[in-house]
Amino acid sequence: MKRLIFTLAMVIITPVLMAQVPAAFSYQAVVRNNSGEIVPNQTVKFRMTLLRDSETGTPVYAETHSVTTNAFGLASLKVGMGIPESGSIDPSSWGGNAHFLKVELDPENGASFTHLGTVQLLAVPYAFHAKTVENDKVDDADADASNEIQFLTKSGNTMTLSQGGGSVTDAVDDADHDATNEIQALSLSGTMLSLSRGGGSVTLPSSGGGDNWGTQAVVTNPSLAGNGTTATPLLIADNGVTTEKILDGTIGNADLANNAVNGAKVLDGSLITADLADQTVSTAKLGNLAVSADKIQNSAVTTDKLAGGSVTGPKIAQAGATTGQVLKWSGSTWAPSNDLLGSCLWNQSGTTLYYSGGNVKIGTLSGFTGQLQVQTAGSEVARFESAAASNWISLNTNGVRKGMFWINDNTLTIRGDEGVGINFKTDGNNERLAIETDGDITTPATGTNRHLLPVAYGYVNQMGVLNTAKSTTNVTATVTGSAGTYNYIVTINGVASNSFIALVTPGGDYSSFPRLMYESNTFTVNFMSHTGNTGQANNFSFVVFAP
Repeated sequence: MKRLIFTLAMVIITPVLMAQVPAAFSYQAVVRNNSGEIVPNQTVKFRMTLLRDSETGTPVYAETHSVTTNAFGLASLKVGMGIPESGSIDPSSWGGNAHFLKVELDPENGASFTHLGTVQLLAVPYAFHAKTVENDKVDDADADASNEIQFLTKSGNTMTLSQGGGSVTDAVDDADHDATNEIQALSLSGTMLSLSRGGGSVTLPSSGGGDNWGTQAVVTNPSLAGNGTTATPLLIADNGVTTEKILDGTIGNADLANNAVNGAKVLDGSLITADLADQTVSTAKLGNLAVSADKIQNSAVTTDKLAGGSVTGPKIAQAGATTGQVLKWSGSTWAPSNDLLGSCLWNQSGTTLYYSGGNVKIGTLSGFTGQLQVQTAGSEVARFESAAASNWISLNTNGVRKGMFWINDNTLTIRGDEGVGINFKTDGNNERLAIETDGDITTPATGTNRHLLPVAYGYVNQMGVLNTAKSTTNVTATVTGSAGTYNYIVTINGVASNSFIALVTPGGDYSSFPRLMYESNTFTVNFMSHTGNTGQANNFSFVVFAP
């Protein structure tokens, strides 16, 4: 918040004796900021306090006023008509004591007041005291109020007050009525300051407290030389102009004479790219090997800072290169390297090397039509190696992976991704075996969706106990009846109803043969003897296919 400076003007309105005297008097203040500018149209708060006897005397009355300045910064209020904080205005005692007005302000219209000053109340506010004559017990022996009125008159240089009030004579008589012949003019000639019409003159000092440029020494810092006198005038000291003293881009070729700026005038390291206008440093301005690496900020010299043809052989350091070598960027610096003859088809993007213009061939094999060929006389044609325990070679189509050759925990897996089956072909393009996406293993002879592998197998003893099975959670067996009436019931879980085939092989008693009956996901085995008797007890093995 800017600090506010207040110009205060007190305006007192004299009360009319015949009318009711108001218990208030006017106060005005012009509010200015610390730059001397008025503060218009802003609401501020004043606190006015009446003190008795002295500037630090006893407070007898305090009040506050919220006032908005006008367009000229003027704030007007009436002391005695604000919001009371303490005490009251009592003019009956003003005739016997001096009174002072303490003024405080909060420019934010709050309650944080700043003391602006305390002034003594003079004649006009004491008109309040005159109001007490309404109760004056003095009897002037008549009821005529006009015979106490006095008049002030002037005759020549004598002023007289009527009703025996006396007179006074003005001792000054200029014997004319010309108001201009008393005006005096102030003039300066050299060090002589004079007041006209006999007002006298005074000689100003020529040294010490005055500023007599050309003979009087001035205070300087190390960037200036000389003391400002005729004998030793002020000038810029060597190394006195630093980067902070030069506005970026303001020095152009036209500002510098050839060879005008030498090493002694420029502080080492003080000139950076921003201090030089484009194209201002040409070859003629630089001596051979004058600009070394430590004088140039990293990446500061760009193409527009160099004039055409300005960087010649003598301007480039050898940097350790030998005959036939070139300088190559190592990632952090330029270093000598052998030249790579001929053109290169490979391109680099970050750490990736790529070639997109044709096929890549390693070796001399002819008739090659693919995009990558590796030929060697050795046993190992190519190697794909990773330190990870799980790694693979992806096979992609249009950016989408379709399958992979995958090594995981010392197991080689040929994997087809979602929607991709695996075919095995021999003798050219002849399909021999296929693994379909649902896991069915088929051949061209079986056709699709004809699974060659069994979905269940097992062994059931004479008592109907399933001793061996593909999975006891998928296959169960029970036996019903007794000797001579056995029926062995095998249930296959996880297959569609009536969609499987069971192959049954009898066990030790070869004098009977099995009969199979299918229902839903079960099949029943009933053994019949050669003589036609059914329900014989026997053990058997089974294999179930669900093509």
